[in-house]
Amino acid sequence: MKCQVCGKSRHSVTPKKSSIVNGATLLVCDSCKEKKFEPRHLIIIVGRSKGPSFVRDYINKRLYVGDEITAAELIP
Repeated sequence: MKCQVCGKSRHSVTPKKSSIVNGATLLVCDSCKEKKFEPRHLIIIVGRSKGPSFVRDYINKRLYVGDEITAAELIP
C-alpha cells in the first residue's frame, strides 16, 4: 500500500482523519502519522480556497513531505 502523504510503498498504512479537511480520511504510514503530516497537495488546495492564513501553520512548521510550498502555489 502507498502512504497518501509521502507516497512511499509501505507494508502497512493506517487510517487517519485529516486535520485540515473535515471528514477526509487518509491512509498514512506510521512515520507520517506520528509527525502529523498532511498531503502537500491538500495544503495547497485548502490554501487556495480558504486563504494562505488558514494553512500558515502547516507551511511554517513544514507539516508535509516534498518541496517548499511557495506563495505562487497558493494564489489561484
